Amino acid sequence: MAPPSRQDEVADLRRRSAAASDEPALAIARAALPAAAATEIAQRALLPERFYRDAFARDAARQARAAALYLPAVDIAADGWRGGEVAFAELVAAELQAADRLLGELVAGGEWGTVLVVIDPARRGGGEGRALLWRRGGCAAGAGGADVAEAVRPEALAAGLFRAAGLPQSAELPAPPELCRWPAPPASVSSYGRRDAEAAAASSDEYLRNLRSLGYV
Repeated sequence: MAPPSRQDEVADLRRRSAAASDEPALAIARAALPAAAATEIAQRALLPERFYRDAFARDAARQARAAALYLPAVDIAADGWRGGEVAFAELVAAELQAADRLLGELVAGGEWGTVLVVIDPARRGGGEGRALLWRRGGCAAGAGGADVAEAVRPEALAAGLFRAAGLPQSAELPAPPELCRWPAPPASVSSYGRRDAEAAAASSDEYLRNLRSLGYV
């Protein structure tokens, strides 16, 4: 948690999100699944995603230059879903609509420069993930003004976020996606630095436990 001074704020937000009962996706899960399974899906996927959205919205007042939002609930809920295809399609639609409302309000009411949203990383199906990139400075459009959908490396998206935040360009990363206009980096560096292998090894068990709690392993 960074900065540490916000730990109490985030803990309170987590409690509020965990107690939410007004999520449309929750109602869909309760109608489609046995009570125990619906509760499990809520705790493992839907309520954590509510927390991510609420935390993102709370930071709107801070007017970040660049922000990234990861929404994994659809991917997590897909694992072992037994509520039928129609109900799952409704759950997916409800989650996407919630994210759309949030982003619409933030983009319309703030001076956000760059927003990246990662939805359904497709880890379970072995396919490609989906990322939505919005920049106030503008991005290319397709025929008739339609938004562009193209394959972009995750490393390029990361480079774009760093560039939008005013950070140097690392030689270890590719250039940001060409479909958008980006500011010139203030400097170029050979690397952002390497991870401490010893520290990474010490925290690996905790990382695996977190992945298991989210249903990824």
